Amino acid sequence: MIDDIMADAKSKAKSVIKSKDKDGNLVYPDAKEDLLTHYFASQTMSGKWGVAMPISLALGLIKEIGDLSGLTGSNTGFSWDDIGADIAGAYFTPQQAYDKGLFTHTEPADMYEGVGQGLFKNVFRKFLN
Repeated sequence: MIDDIMADAKSKAKSVIKSKDKDGNLVYPDAKEDLLTHYFASQTMSGKWGVAMPISLALGLIKEIGDLSGLTGSNTGFSWDDIGADIAGAYFTPQQAYDKGLFTHTEPADMYEGVGQGLFKNVFRKFLN
């Protein structure tokens, strides 16, 4: 089931990244595909697949802990940006999430490799906008 959710989320993210408005401009020009994938996976688990919203968010948190510990095979570390996109998928429309900046990364250019992505305070501030 998780593989189906992730495949669906990746497909939606790829489609949204390429989406253009009537004038030929990208709808979400700054959006990052990995954050859209988190968004759509959370949205799917919270709704269509029948998993309660708290369980959907807990699964996103478990995945990030797995990334931090290396259990998922990822060397990215814990990502607050991914958590922000997971929460957005449970609560916001894609446009609302984009307007809040939740499809862009917050880590500074000089952040150490492998410690994760994003800064908690920067992701948190996006929710206050």
